Amino acid sequence: MPLVKEIHRRVLAQGRLREEEALEALQARFPQAEARRVWRRLLEWSRFAGLFAYDESSRTLYPPGAA
Repeated sequence: MPLVKEIHRRVLAQGRLREEEALEALQARFPQAEARRVWRRLLEWSRFAGLFAYDESSRTLYPPGAA
């Protein structure tokens, strides 16, 4: 999925990605409600796959093992 690759690339390049930034990228391709659903699915899937670490208190994605 190109969108997941783009978000993953941003996380690795910046060392982190705030939820707002990820939602902006998603909203460029989906309506707002759908972008939020995609975001929740992305979080669930990435936890299972070990693609990202997510800090709920700061609402930020990190590379695996960094949060």
